[in-house]
Amino acid sequence: MANTQFEAYQRQFDSTLTHLAEMDTPFLMDGVVIDTDIEGQTKVFKRIGTLTGQRKTGRNEVAVLQEPDYSARHLVTNTDYVATPIDMDDVIKMVNNPQDDLYQECVNALYELQTKEVMKGFFADVIVTEAGGSTSSFAAGNQVAVNYNGGPFGQNSGAANVGLNIDKLLRVKSLVSTAKVRVNTTAMNTLNIAVCEDDIQDLMSTKYGTDQYPLVDKLNTLVGSFGKAAEQIIDGKFYWQGFHFHVVPPQYFELDGSGHRRLPVWIKDGFVYGQRTAIESEIVKLPNTVESTKIQVLTRHGSLRKHDSKVYEIKVNV
Repeated sequence: MANTQFEAYQRQFDSTLTHLAEMDTPFLMDGVVIDTDIEGQTKVFKRIGTLTGQRKTGRNEVAVLQEPDYSARHLVTNTDYVATPIDMDDVIKMVNNPQDDLYQECVNALYELQTKEVMKGFFADVIVTEAGGSTSSFAAGNQVAVNYNGGPFGQNSGAANVGLNIDKLLRVKSLVSTAKVRVNTTAMNTLNIAVCEDDIQDLMSTKYGTDQYPLVDKLNTLVGSFGKAAEQIIDGKFYWQGFHFHVVPPQYFELDGSGHRRLPVWIKDGFVYGQRTAIESEIVKLPNTVESTKIQVLTRHGSLRKHDSKVYEIKVNV
């Protein structure tokens, strides 16, 4: 009877947890391409973008690679799981109440793993041969320096280290335009940028000339020559100046060797998150105990830059 009851709890837990996980998404997941069909341990992508092994062709020609067909990028899946020790009484309360804190902890822990994987994949070196013999680092030409001062509003004011500002955003737009990448308001072609709350504050305090340059204007009035400011931030997301802003906690961001925060900017199909299996979860009885159990939530996933012309970086002072 006890084992039957335990198995019933486990099935109910699996069903409810998966349902809760599907109701919401981790940070950034709505801004990247999702691939759920990863064969084996790797998913192979042909090299595309502004790479040295690629050449542009004349009008009406199809671009071809100047290298063997085996040249590819690999999406390596990582296995992560969250283990939470609890007592059987907690299990009973949890399965009877899907809004229980333990359920939410499991879902949030899973989302944290997925978000960290996406952020890690933006700037990590990428394997570029089938045999894994070489790698490709993040393109230096796709970076906007922390002290960038080439914008029309002179936002760095001669300072060596500055935060996020309008000049840096406009610089990314210029790079995207030079790369001849199509940008519009559709989900696939919108510019995405991940920021934290400090970066929002820096952007809100940006000035040009003698006027304030507010990001959020409660009256929704026109701001300079740039049109309407963002109306409000909902669930950590808002649109402004052609960018889809994802507000993410600071612990997810990578810092460079000088301690500057690296803000990824990307177009959806320029970056891929892959999930090898659906969410797996189970309740396991701990050995040598009477009622102690362990919740395990498992995901196998990976991420990578897929298109060099669609992934950029803005460095900001922390």
